[in-house]
Amino acid sequence: EIIICAGIFEFVNSPLKVLKNARKVAKNNCKMVILYPIDNFMAQIYKFYHLTHKIKINLFNEITINRILKESGWKILKKKNFLFSSIILVKPFKR
Repeated sequence: EIIICAGIFEFVNSPLKVLKNARKVAKNNCKMVILYPIDNFMAQIYKFYHLTHKIKINLFNEITINRILKESGWKILKKKNFLFSSIILVKPFKR
């Protein structure tokens, strides 16, 4: 079982709720791939672009993403940073 979560975290009001709901339905051997914007200079340009279209987006630093993953029952297996985003592979903590 794999869940793909790409291009959603920046637009939802509560990424924590999204992760908690995914955890409720995920089996213990499930993996989830998450793409999210990191809070850096390039991402600020991305955020400004959306603001010009009256769309507010969220950016995430490492502390925040680690906190919401832990609170929702997910553990990072791999992480890769790019210009203004990160891709992480996570798995659930054992229930």
